[in-house]
Amino acid sequence: MTEIECPDLKKVEQRLKGVKGKAPAVMSNAINRAAQNVKSNMAKLSAQRYLIKQKDVKSTITQTKSTKSTLSAQVVSHTENKIDLYKFKANPKNPRPQNPPEFYKSQVLKASGLKELGGSNDRSKAFVAQMASGHIGIFERKLNAQRSSPRSGRKKDQPIVELMGLAVPSMIGQRDNVDKIKQEGEKMLQARLDHEINRMLGATVK
Repeated sequence: MTEIECPDLKKVEQRLKGVKGKAPAVMSNAINRAAQNVKSNMAKLSAQRYLIKQKDVKSTITQTKSTKSTLSAQVVSHTENKIDLYKFKANPKNPRPQNPPEFYKSQVLKASGLKELGGSNDRSKAFVAQMASGHIGIFERKLNAQRSSPRSGRKKDQPIVELMGLAVPSMIGQRDNVDKIKQEGEKMLQARLDHEINRMLGATVK
């Protein structure tokens, strides 16, 4: 969780030099611009570290805007669901049931290389497949299990499990990400507060 401290309302009123009743609107506008900056940096910094698209990060984020009466905003990644491993990077990327590679590989961190998905004692090697719904993912078979409702004509019909990467809040919550988001958010808040005050006073801001 990242908290950005807002300036004191009385100090803003003092800077407005007697322009009465406008401090809450000035602060609310500045807070909302800072919150938008926080949201953008959540997506940008996650995409810089992980092989994930910014839009996939932003799709999990909600922003509650500040009003003149609340003078606070919230930017929250609201899902704990992990993102499909396939959405990061898979190699080969397409299903190849007739000509599978020795190992499918995946990569999550940009700084790391592709890793072989060799399975385990109770899981098969991973494979890329497209489901009847059209969804494509990376899956493993449970080797010591049987589907509760086996498909017709299959004597050994093992259930499959989709491999997942990280949840977006875990990506955003890296310590250096949090520090950067806080630093940039505070800079934006101060810059927009100065802008709003100067605009209210009729100053020309270059």
